[in-house]
Amino acid sequence: MKKFLRKDLFFILIIVIFSSLFRIIIAKELYKTEYPHILRTSDSYFYYLRAKDIAFGDFLNKKIFISWPLYAFFLGFLLKIFSDNIGFVYLIQTILGISNCIFIYLIGKKFFPKAVAFIAAILCICYSIFIFYETLLIYTTLALFLNSLLLLYLFKLQNQPTKFRFFIAGIFSGICMLAQGGIFLFSLISIILLLIKNKFDIFKAFRFYFVFIVGILCIGLFVMILNYSIDKDIIFSTRNLGINFYIGNNAGANGLFKLPNFIGSNQEAIYRDSKIIARKILGKDLKDSEVSKFWIKNALAFITKYPAKYFILILKKIKYIFSTYEYFCDPEIDLFFANTKTTKILFKDLSFILPLALFGLLLYFKDTKKLYFLYAFIFSISLGLVLFFVSTKNRIPLVPILNIFAAASIYKIYQTLEQKRYNLFFLLLLIIFSFIIFMNKERFFYKKTFIKPVTYYLGKAIIYNNNGNYNKMQEVLLVAEKIEPDNPTVLFSLGTAFFYLNNLNMAEKYFIKALEVYPFYLDAYYNLGFIYNLERQYKKAKVVLKKLIELEPDDFVAHFELGKIYEASGEFDLALVEYKNALLKINRWRKKEIEIIKEKINSVTKKF
Repeated sequence: MKKFLRKDLFFILIIVIFSSLFRIIIAKELYKTEYPHILRTSDSYFYYLRAKDIAFGDFLNKKIFISWPLYAFFLGFLLKIFSDNIGFVYLIQTILGISNCIFIYLIGKKFFPKAVAFIAAILCICYSIFIFYETLLIYTTLALFLNSLLLLYLFKLQNQPTKFRFFIAGIFSGICMLAQGGIFLFSLISIILLLIKNKFDIFKAFRFYFVFIVGILCIGLFVMILNYSIDKDIIFSTRNLGINFYIGNNAGANGLFKLPNFIGSNQEAIYRDSKIIARKILGKDLKDSEVSKFWIKNALAFITKYPAKYFILILKKIKYIFSTYEYFCDPEIDLFFANTKTTKILFKDLSFILPLALFGLLLYFKDTKKLYFLYAFIFSISLGLVLFFVSTKNRIPLVPILNIFAAASIYKIYQTLEQKRYNLFFLLLLIIFSFIIFMNKERFFYKKTFIKPVTYYLGKAIIYNNNGNYNKMQEVLLVAEKIEPDNPTVLFSLGTAFFYLNNLNMAEKYFIKALEVYPFYLDAYYNLGFIYNLERQYKKAKVVLKKLIELEPDDFVAHFELGKIYEASGEFDLALVEYKNALLKINRWRKKEIEIIKEKINSVTKKF
């Protein structure tokens, strides 16, 4: 027992040292380069705003439940206890990332020799995408951590099944679903397989499964009650479920996270724009559950009308799931790699891991009775991706388990060499190299001219913006415009650069161009209104700000700016209404802005 414990502790110590070392070095590299952790156009910014609301006691804000809500509460709790210090948040996420490497070792040794588990942990340490997501304020790291804990708990449940433990497994599964919903199918399938494996009689198995489902429903009902208390709408999951299903299943879908032209790029914009469009098409105001049903209905209409196209779409999704390439929808990724030298010696994609993992999956398929948890995990997460769409962020839960099978392949080759079975050793090497070459054939045989993606230039523009270097900001954005002339974010950012350079005519031109491409670009409406207000073109300013408020009634900044226009026009009664609307809709934590609005209200009140 002591020997066993000592060896485990030794392996865990090595895992902690190396995973910590890489993270510390990368953190130092990013610190020196002003890497933008929170971009206004990213999901990180969305979660940061929602967490700030939670930290100030606004738990019943429906925007919290647009995407996976657990991370918003987790982040809000951390911001509260650490007094809004984001540095501590990154530290906690780093600890979760290191812990997940340890958990993969613990999971691996439940099914394979310790050497395999250790290699799997090393592969996790060397996969730089895990570290990338630890630098963002999004749910990925927390979800990976919880998924690993759930796997460890289910393994314990298999060996010590009781009603209470099945209930706890249901509760825990429900919590994991609030972090990232892809785990839902795995929870349902794995418990069925566990019951079959333990050979319970049908009545006992039914009782256990019923208790497990009750546990999940407890979490689902809790979320439903919170959603219902917000706006009297029955929603069991996230408010973006319907539009996300449509994004993955429509005539223009390609299997990846490809947004239609009329939808914004982050979770809040997706929620807002999908609601505006559904409302316009149906000609009435809609609850969020009705919006979700509208988009699900449209997706199902495509599936039933074009079954052949849908079948091809499914094949594309399967191809992308088992592709060695990464499919990012995170604008920070290009700057992350550009500013970290250490990532050059780490894995940036699955070009090495995935071929080894697929070989391992085939090699150990005969042992599915023993490894059913791992196979069920890969199958269920993959099925969830097929139902929706593939992106790195959604596929990444597969990677820890793929690492275990990749490690098993490496260990199998080592075993054959150790046993001096040289013919088998060279055969296995040949097969694995064939896998690697075939799955990376585009890298080996098709040379591509590398063009830095638009997201790289947008990231650079944000850094120049933060530093006040607006000429450089304009310069990089003009390069980005040549690559994607109809990219609304590029056009809007160019408008912003020209505004700071006091070229209001060019700023107006680019904001209008951004709106022509993307009619729901709220910031473009606001900036146009701000420019017209500066130029005392009050009629134009009123038109664009009223349009903005029509699209987003809860935008306190638009109400405030419209109030300023009414005040400047001498319409003090209307100005007071807009200022009061701004005060009603502003987040509680924006204390400075609240004081400014109150001053405006007092100032206008005196003019009556």
